[in-house]
Amino acid sequence: MGRPAIRIQLAELWNILPSLIHLNYLKLSENMVIWKKVTILPHISLLSLQTLDIECPMAHWILFSFEEDTWLGLFSVLDYLFVPHIESLILRGSLQRTLAVILKGNMRTCPSELFLRISSCDQAADNPLVNVNPAWNRLHRLRLSLPSRPEMFSRLLIDELAIATNAILLSLSGGCLVPIFTAEDSIDLLGTGDSPYIYHNGRSTSFGIHGGTTDEDKIRHFIAGVALSRGSVSWNTLSFTEHATIGAQSYETSYLELFSGKMLDPRHHRVFAGLEYLKCWAVHATKAFTTFKLRRLRTLDIGSSYDMDTLFQCMMENAEDLPHLTTLVLRYAFPWRPTIHFLGNFNKYNGGSGITTLRLLNIPHPVIMREIKAALNSGSAGYVTYYIDREISDCSEGCYR
Repeated sequence: MGRPAIRIQLAELWNILPSLIHLNYLKLSENMVIWKKVTILPHISLLSLQTLDIECPMAHWILFSFEEDTWLGLFSVLDYLFVPHIESLILRGSLQRTLAVILKGNMRTCPSELFLRISSCDQAADNPLVNVNPAWNRLHRLRLSLPSRPEMFSRLLIDELAIATNAILLSLSGGCLVPIFTAEDSIDLLGTGDSPYIYHNGRSTSFGIHGGTTDEDKIRHFIAGVALSRGSVSWNTLSFTEHATIGAQSYETSYLELFSGKMLDPRHHRVFAGLEYLKCWAVHATKAFTTFKLRRLRTLDIGSSYDMDTLFQCMMENAEDLPHLTTLVLRYAFPWRPTIHFLGNFNKYNGGSGITTLRLLNIPHPVIMREIKAALNSGSAGYVTYYIDREISDCSEGCYR
């Protein structure tokens, strides 16, 4: 059996801290220290402190009041600290108490990076007054981590999350980077203050945004609550990455990267209707072209050579539904002859437009380059290649040493 943790009085630690002149990292937790509301702390300065991590999991079923609950547990130590050189402030606690810290702010503790790790979703008895808070004028990035437990995404808590998250964003200046995710570990995602990022760790199917689960509408309700008025949103799962713009109170997906075929269901036709960039394997692209109309697709990015012949045939059969496809990205080693043959035929039967740009990971031999350019520039005349692929010792096809 392990020894029980020894907790010390915060007031005792508070008297020691100023003497640690080289202290650059400090973590405070209710598992480590004891601080009662009646205990008054002296104001101290920690001139070398760069990272402050406070864990305050206090939460109860009594509704939180922004007007009456002025003592926020360990979060209230910020009122007694002067840390002029702090770079990172980490707050781990309940939703409403963390929001209260943001709204209150403190010019004596103004970091460049703020990490809010929400451990529980308590409810508020009143609505906070929200304005841009000058206490965060140095802040260039805020990372918001939401609980990944399924019960956190009930309809009631979704509403609470949306209101609180929106209030947090409204407290920040427009130039602040705001990644938002639901995960156990911190992940570095960049967004903008006007374009919050939603990250989902994808560990549980109950969180599938497009997976057809009962939580899909709830997740989208939350995303709409915090991002609908900000212009754009991006989110990831283990199945896909999606970038969408917001217009006329609806989502228009512009970029989609598929890691599996879960999205290739007819009920997701809205996602593919406005798609401009599709990144996936050949087999998934084939399924997409036979299931949806991708009339706005401009770029097709293929990550494997498996079943490319089937994909080329499918694209030829659906050429009239791909009027804006101009760029093909190939990330594989594949015989050049069928690729060149496809480019010439696709452009010939696509009304004179067709694919004009081919992006490759490596530069092929000049002979192959000449054939590719001729096919790309063929237009409605098409192009017939007489190139023959040659296999060499390292199993690459159509390449020269």
